[in-house]
Formats: sequence, structure tokens, C-alpha cells
Amino acid sequence: DSTGDWSSDVCSSDLVSTIVLFRLRNEERNEGLVGRINGQNRIYVSGTSWEGRGAVRIAVSGWEIDVEKDTRVIREVLEKAAE
Repeated sequence: DSTGDWSSDVCSSDLVSTIVLFRLRNEERNEGLVGRINGQNRIYVSGTSWEGRGAVRIAVSGWEIDVEKDTRVIREVLEKAAE
């Protein structure tokens, strides 16, 4: 479990969407993280800046969200990208 490697923040509202910003705490491993995530072709994220440093942004929205399945997929993708 690599959850100790991540820092994150969540912005949400009463609407059916959530935007999450995150990055690896290790700056060297954080380089190219967006490409490693998107390169798996399972989820799509975009790059952004957070507190003056590079970060990853993912927006989760829609009416067909399967929390258990989607959480599993996201965790698998992030763990592989963090290697």
C-alpha cells in the first residue's frame, strides 16, 4: 500500500462531481506522473499546479459511478504509476 506516498486535497459540492488534486511527495517520482497514469488507458487525468508545484487533477462525475469498482481501478492505476 503506497498511500503514504501521496498528498491530496478534495474540492466537492452538492453537485454530482468531485475534483481531486494530488501528487507524489517525492518530486523526482512526481515527474511524468500524468503520462504514466494516462498511458495505462484506464483513467484520464490532467496536469495542474498546486501550491506552486506540479500536481495531477482528476474529475469524477456522472450517474454511472460504481464506487467499489471505480475505486479499485483508480487505486490499481495509481499504485502502478507510483512505481
